[in-house]
Amino acid sequence: MGKIAKHYKLSILKPIIRPKCYQDESPMGYLIRLAELNGYKTYKWLVTIEGLITYSRMLSHIEAYNLLKSLSWTGFNQANEVNKVCNYSADNLNLNNVQYCPLCLKENNYFRINWQMKTAFTCLKHKVWLKDICPTCKEPIKYNASLLGKCPCGMVLANQPVEDIPSSVYLLQQYLFDIDLDSISSTQQTPEAYLKFTITERTEYYLFMSRWLPIAILERRKSNKRANSTINLLRENITAFADFFMQGTSGFWELVEQLNELDKQYRLENKLEKLVFNKFYQYFYKKFPNDNFLIFRRLIEKYIKKFWRKQLTYRNILFNSTLIKSHPWIPINQAAKEFKLTPAEIRRAIKDESIIVLIKQKEN
Repeated sequence: MGKIAKHYKLSILKPIIRPKCYQDESPMGYLIRLAELNGYKTYKWLVTIEGLITYSRMLSHIEAYNLLKSLSWTGFNQANEVNKVCNYSADNLNLNNVQYCPLCLKENNYFRINWQMKTAFTCLKHKVWLKDICPTCKEPIKYNASLLGKCPCGMVLANQPVEDIPSSVYLLQQYLFDIDLDSISSTQQTPEAYLKFTITERTEYYLFMSRWLPIAILERRKSNKRANSTINLLRENITAFADFFMQGTSGFWELVEQLNELDKQYRLENKLEKLVFNKFYQYFYKKFPNDNFLIFRRLIEKYIKKFWRKQLTYRNILFNSTLIKSHPWIPINQAAKEFKLTPAEIRRAIKDESIIVLIKQKEN
């Protein structure tokens, strides 16, 4: 919470007007609403050090929640939905920018906590894409702007037009929000391989795999600069992930194939970067070592055994010895010595990655 907070206790001033929070209200949004109702220019005037000095640093949602739930008059001590979200990993909450549904704001002007999750991109109630950019000034909506339902430029966020989401994206959002799968008929389509994931695992898997979609990789390679990841810019990626997610293990297999094909394309274009597929499986194994992801690690090994036209040695510590021993693609130098390949055959093997064909020819 910063150097000052380590030595001094933060507190919230008790203003004259003290509304109860909504059950799904963002703690930071509540502070903004509280400040506006009481005529403060910024919510930061409500946060003090030892009740004496205004604490000017921006709070996170979890910091704000911990302060507010200790005060019975705020109602956060009984806000179960907020408690649920704030008990997730802190990495799953956006700090600075506000995501919002214009239709929800039109119905009731307050910021919902679910909108602020990094895995949030739709409104499940209205089945539309969330917004995070002002349509007038094209700037992100910031919490420190201290305007409830308005951009600093004056644009009323509730007046922004909305766009419907595909059914696959709707299902994915339900899954990432950890909604009771048995209570919603549409979520019976959720692939079995994903049902055992905890909410933290769902979040980590989504954020990780989204970066390894071929469309996302190509976008990063096209530009050296990192673009702002607005929901509008990420729609195509989110939809692509939702489509592959709906296919379960077959979708995962298809993604692995696409990564391998992407490597072939870049080799043909003489772009000698480290192979995408190599990096993908290495990072995947390190990121997801537990049993819930075993089925996906086994799919990677199955793919490697069947299609990976590269050598495997015991230096590949991520794989078990059975896979390494049974892998048909052996080192060129070992094959050249054992099967007495000519220099021309070695060059052909290196060029075409067809060493196994040459070995079979020699055996015959």
